Amino acid sequence: MNQLDHNAQFLRENSREFYYWSLFFPADHRGAAQALLCFDIELARIPEIVSDVSLGEIRFQWWRDAINNGVNGALSGHPVADAVCHALDRYSLPKQALLDMIDARTFDLYDDRMPDMASLEGYLGETYGCLIRLLTILLADGRDSGPARLCGDAGMVMGIRRIFEKSFSAVSKAERFIPAAVEIVIDPRKPSARSTILEDIASKHLNIVIGSWAEIPDYLKPAYLPLRISRSNSGRVGRRTDNGLPIYTPLSPIRILMTLWLCQLQKRI
Repeated sequence: MNQLDHNAQFLRENSREFYYWSLFFPADHRGAAQALLCFDIELARIPEIVSDVSLGEIRFQWWRDAINNGVNGALSGHPVADAVCHALDRYSLPKQALLDMIDARTFDLYDDRMPDMASLEGYLGETYGCLIRLLTILLADGRDSGPARLCGDAGMVMGIRRIFEKSFSAVSKAERFIPAAVEIVIDPRKPSARSTILEDIASKHLNIVIGSWAEIPDYLKPAYLPLRISRSNSGRVGRRTDNGLPIYTPLSPIRILMTLWLCQLQKRI
């Protein structure tokens, strides 16, 4: 199995959302997009597959070395790492963004709670924000892809949705991402209408992207397609944890595909 086939299969098996998302990228950029999406999945799953924190740190260091060495021509033989390094060279992607993604994901190894909102914004910016920024650069074929601010806004929306999705299967893992300062807001007139400040923040950043949508060149818009899923989910909160955290039930594969397709077809989030 060649590198491209391996990465496409890896996406199909580990994230139907990411796999379907990659299909909306132009064919000449799809392999690089799939490599970056695989890279994100590889980092995100390390805390789930290691039995000890030290083993997780070793794996994260392996990825740092693979990126640093690969840029200098010493490929690792790992299909995802080598494809990412090829994309770095072809599209002149910023290596530091990938290293920042690795460093941010080390937080996932520990049971510490996110200390404050600034830390959460930094975490989401260096994970999902960086990922979206890298995807816009390759869609621009290595040229300037516009302000990074919108990628940060999109990363906040996507990242907060991912936290809420964790509530479906692992409430404790989701709640540790919620800073202590983020409290539940309860409308005394409607006790059942509970929301978190985090939901309001996600809505604010989503509205920023929506407000700027017409200014984003069409060729960059595939990088933002998952925001349509976030927007759809925000209206589907049926249950909450005891602490008020919304529980987003994951969409079925066909719903994911249709949601992304409609976003692409209608050219709006």
